[in-house]
Amino acid sequence: MRPTAFSRLSAGLLVPAAIVALLAGCATKNVDLAHEAFDDTTTFTRNYGTAAENSCEAARRALLSQAYIITTATPTSLAARKHFQQNREQHYEIEFNITCVPDRSGTSTVFANAVQQLYALRKTNTSASLGVSVLGSLSMPIGSSDDSLVKIGSLTLTKSGLYDRFFGLLEEYLSSTTTGQEPPPIAPDALTPKASDTVQPPTEPVPVRPSPQALQPLG
Repeated sequence: MRPTAFSRLSAGLLVPAAIVALLAGCATKNVDLAHEAFDDTTTFTRNYGTAAENSCEAARRALLSQAYIITTATPTSLAARKHFQQNREQHYEIEFNITCVPDRSGTSTVFANAVQQLYALRKTNTSASLGVSVLGSLSMPIGSSDDSLVKIGSLTLTKSGLYDRFFGLLEEYLSSTTTGQEPPPIAPDALTPKASDTVQPPTEPVPVRPSPQALQPLG
């Protein structure tokens, strides 16, 4: 039996309907993933039997010991940043944000989160024309290329390993400040993010078209 026009039309409508249903299913999964982000509260927080100010001071020393630059600081909060550049095309920054909340009986809760800022190399090609009046007009094309790092995104790091190392280092300094003893030697890369902790920027440069103003003749 040869297919009728109605059957061909029905078959054509089934494919878009299936695609819409598939996309709807994916959207539903994304919503579920966003909801799951609030289930785990142990990765980014620890409880300590010291005052909030003492806990934040230990956190400050822990970050300073790893070459993080303190950008803002109060007795119960601070932010610190460190730059990483693996090669000419890849660059990222890690910023730690620490908040120390006082609890009952002189104890405290420390909240920490690390944000990774991603950068990639951008190539900008520019060109212009140079007019020379010698028995007429001579136009000579001039081109140049500029490289710069541009921000391409940011995300909160959620791998527990990075936070385990941070809180472990904090506890070393917290123990030394409460007992008056010197902290034990600490590896200088204890808070250097590992490959599994971060997201790597793309290795290919980001091309950028020249602006219209760059194509205007000079003079």
